[in-house]
Amino acid sequence: MNIIKMRPPVAAAKGDRSYWLQSIDADAVAAPLHGSEDCDVAIVGGGYAGLWTALRIKEEAPQTRVTVLEADFCGSGASGRNGGQVHSWFAEIDTLRALVGEDEALMLCRATTDAIEELSSLQAAGTIDMDLRLDGWLWTASSTAQEGAWGQACNVCRTIGEERFRPLQRTEILLRTGSAASYVGIVEERAGTVQPAKLALGLRRLALSKGVVIREHSPVLEIVPGDRPQLRTAKGVLSAGKVILAANAWLSAIPELHPYLYVVSSQVIATAPVPDVLDEIGWTDGASICDAQHHVLYYQRTPGGEVIFGRGTGGISFGDRIDHRFNRSADAGGRQYPRNASGLSAAQRGAGSLRLDRTHRLHGAAHAGF
Repeated sequence: MNIIKMRPPVAAAKGDRSYWLQSIDADAVAAPLHGSEDCDVAIVGGGYAGLWTALRIKEEAPQTRVTVLEADFCGSGASGRNGGQVHSWFAEIDTLRALVGEDEALMLCRATTDAIEELSSLQAAGTIDMDLRLDGWLWTASSTAQEGAWGQACNVCRTIGEERFRPLQRTEILLRTGSAASYVGIVEERAGTVQPAKLALGLRRLALSKGVVIREHSPVLEIVPGDRPQLRTAKGVLSAGKVILAANAWLSAIPELHPYLYVVSSQVIATAPVPDVLDEIGWTDGASICDAQHHVLYYQRTPGGEVIFGRGTGGISFGDRIDHRFNRSADAGGRQYPRNASGLSAAQRGAGSLRLDRTHRLHGAAHAGF
């Protein structure tokens, strides 16, 4: 079998880390891989997918030896630099149904609502402090071309008896967001926002407490297939019974996966805290808000009064190469709040890489289910 070569990582410099990561001084806590180690299951990638997979394995089979290999530190990739939006996949059930059929689509969508409830339980129990606020997700139109973008998804939901959304009109949107840019839409009530880096680091702490071995600053350079695959890093070798790949955009380097994936950039900008300004315009809760353009624009108010603007998709990387430009960008959100733009100074701009499959399904964003 051919050796699988992994793409060399491009870790963000400390000053280029996301607002979320810097605001909690996130960094590595686990030692890198040195020498030879052995495990039952090796997981490549220490983001939401990798950490939650490790936790699920430990829940089902506590005796399983699980090791996570993370190139930088857990949560430093898409999991710690996204828009912090939490909502189900019912907004995409029409597309999912076309791809995988109604039964599978419904299973996936219900799994995401279960994930939202799991987030709520983890926070309520004091297990992970993630600033979760389930104040709703507003899917809106800010131009005539975007009107009714949710129509097919809502029709499918009604057909299968899943009443997940209710309509929004201009008055309520203005009252809840303080912005007149969007004027019609729908809301998913059991949705909202989260501090994504707090969630990622909370999952790391939880995984370590359950006996998961985590090796940070341990980028996998190559994987040697076989009865017991070997994962090689710069300073060590990990042998495993099974290997799980959970490295998001970096997996586009694998020839067998490359034809089905492409890498795009995404941008997020955080303002300085302006709680008084936001209170004045009536924007007081933790709802997540987005419009319906193809390159979706989303935003939220943080508990501290910052405004987080983001764009879900952006530039497409040539040859799916990921470099330092994916760690920093410059964009703004003055269109949503032109009346208050003078009070919204940018505290930090950031960027990241997301993975899309060839059907334009987005991976790495802050949907529930992660």
